[in-house]
Parts: sequence; structure tokens; C-alpha cells
Amino acid sequence: WYYEFHIMSTTVIGQIGWAIPSAFAPTSHLHGVGDCKYSWGYDGSTQSLWYNKRKGKSLESGTGWGKGDVVGCGIDFKSRKMSFYLNGTFKAAFADVPFIHLMKGLAPAITLMKG
Repeated sequence: WYYEFHIMSTTVIGQIGWAIPSAFAPTSHLHGVGDCKYSWGYDGSTQSLWYNKRKGKSLESGTGWGKGDVVGCGIDFKSRKMSFYLNGTFKAAFADVPFIHLMKGLAPAITLMKG
């Protein structure tokens, strides 16, 4: 599966990725995709991956997302990998995703905050 998100504003701060819809429920403006065990996210401002409130791999140096950027999210169930792209260039991936948690489904997820 794969989807893309087009950044239309210069003030977007957020996370994009995947979530288990029946369990993912951000409780405040401080929680987003990747801040719980039911979601995996790519953070546009910190340029890092997040899962279960833990900052994962920091991506190559660079600035955060900007107006006109396209963020891509892919998932390969066979290899158990979630991959993230910026303007068509691979940035990072979660490997060995515990798909046992996905029995209740999986959906694209985006949380945004105006910065």
C-alpha cells in the first residue's frame, strides 16, 4: 500500500504514517501519529521516525517539510516494512513491524498542527 500527502502551507507541523483506526485516538494537541503503540509516524519538523512515544531513527540532515513538498508512505506486508519518502526520495523505514497488532486493520494517518 502507498499514499502521498501534499504540503500546501508553509506553517504545517505534523506527523504522517499509519495507525490502527480502532485504537488510535490522539488525546491532545501534543499527541500525534507515532505517539502510541497503535501508530507509526514520520515527523516533519524533527525529521525522525516515531513509534510508541519513542523517537526512532533521525533522518538525514535537512529542513522540515515545506510548501510544495510531497510526503509518501508505503507499507510492504511481505517484508514487514513501513517506508517514508520526501519528494520521491526514500528517507527511512520501520523494519520488522509487529503485524500481529494489525488484526483490527490499518489506515493512513496524519496529525497536523499549525506552527
